[in-house]
Amino acid sequence: MRRSWQNLRSGHFRELACIQYTSGTTGRPKGAGLCFEGILMNARGTAERLGVIAEDRWTSIIPQFHCAGRIMNVLASLSVGATYVGIRAFGAGRMLRLIERKRCTLLTGVPTSYLAMLDHPPQTAGRQLQDLIACLTY
Repeated sequence: MRRSWQNLRSGHFRELACIQYTSGTTGRPKGAGLCFEGILMNARGTAERLGVIAEDRWTSIIPQFHCAGRIMNVLASLSVGATYVGIRAFGAGRMLRLIERKRCTLLTGVPTSYLAMLDHPPQTAGRQLQDLIACLTY
């Protein structure tokens, strides 16, 4: 893995990797070009800042078409050899069962998803969530 990160210095990593559509601060849709180098460096930087290690199991309700879902969750996990645990669609009970069953250590969501999980006492009662060490929001 280390050698592949060193290869980022070559010119082809500055080529366009994807166009992320956003309305940004103006509210008007526009395409923002992201290069391979930026995507990979963002993923690796996220993993390093959060202290993600290969033994971690990261799950998220952030969709994969979103930058945070694809880059800061999935690629950040993979950049250090950690496991990413996906879920098809958010449901408070479904997410709590997944965290417990897969022994997830990291969870990324939005405040409303966290509130939904906390507002389901029957879902949280008796759950074994001790492996979860961090809940993040973007």
